[in-house]
Amino acid sequence: MTEMRAFFTAKYAQCQLAISFLTRLPVANIAQPLPQLHQCFWAFSAVGMVIGGLVYGIFACLIIAGVPAMMSSFAAIGSGVLLTGALHEDGFADMLDGFGGGQDAHAKLAIMKDSHIGSYAVIGLIIVIGIKASSLGAVGVTLPLAISVMVIAGASRFFMISVLTVMPPARPDGLGHHYAAGASASTLTTVLPSLLVVLAVSFFAPAYVLLIIGTMAVITALTGWIAYRQIGGQTGDICGAVQLISETSGLAMLAVLAS
Repeated sequence: MTEMRAFFTAKYAQCQLAISFLTRLPVANIAQPLPQLHQCFWAFSAVGMVIGGLVYGIFACLIIAGVPAMMSSFAAIGSGVLLTGALHEDGFADMLDGFGGGQDAHAKLAIMKDSHIGSYAVIGLIIVIGIKASSLGAVGVTLPLAISVMVIAGASRFFMISVLTVMPPARPDGLGHHYAAGASASTLTTVLPSLLVVLAVSFFAPAYVLLIIGTMAVITALTGWIAYRQIGGQTGDICGAVQLISETSGLAMLAVLAS
């Protein structure tokens, strides 16, 4: 009984840390010793689905209240950005500035570490958020579509941690190096539960959601390949960009298939 209690206490603490990392939601004091972040990866997809569900819920409530679809979708996407603290948008912006402005890997990494935002980032964020909001605005308000949006949000977090565990770190320090070092020893046990959560929930979504997940995987692989060519591996910014790019592409595909 004591061992079982300790197991569930540890899992609860890991879930709390995942929520604290991925969102700005307040969590109670996390039990000590504080878990390592890679131990919390199993919960990332579940937290992502909660985020996706909240965003879709705001969108659906506004639609039901009579607010135009585009206004509703931008308001919902904006709420999601506030909920996550623009964590992934920041990584995406840094990636664009680094890849667009640096002449070599060292210069690109230096630009990505700079807190200032450049024209590549501004233009890229406008395009991506516009696609994301217009895609959400194009879908209807039904339970299967709500589940689909949640699955896409959860899958994007799975692909984020997959890049972190599969790709080598581009820096000898930083978040990407620290978490990759911790996760590499047990990649399957670290990442597989997150994938199983996504697949289990996708059972209740339309069948084409599996095609969407597959497409998101291809886009994630392409993004990872570009990052490897540009800077030699992944960083925390690359992982954030992967989440945003894969989720946006998933929502765009959902808008096409659900219409």
